[in-house]
Amino acid sequence: MKDELRKIFQIVPMALTAVARERDQTKLTRHIIKLNQENSIGGIINEVSECLKEILGYRLFAFAINKET
Repeated sequence: MKDELRKIFQIVPMALTAVARERDQTKLTRHIIKLNQENSIGGIINEVSECLKEILGYRLFAFAINKET
C-alpha cells in the first residue's frame, strides 16, 4: 500500500504540471493571436498586460518607455 501511494504522489504532480503547461500554452497562443490583430500601441500594451495577468498572475505591473529626444 505504501508503494502504491508513493507512486501516486510522484505521478500526480507531474500530471498536474503537464495540464498546467498545456493550459498556459493555449492562453499564450490566444494572446499572441490577439496581439497580431492590434494596430495601436495602446491595444498592444493592454493585451500584454492581460496576458501577464492571466498567465503569470500579476496583479500590479508597469510599462516604462524611454524616449530619447
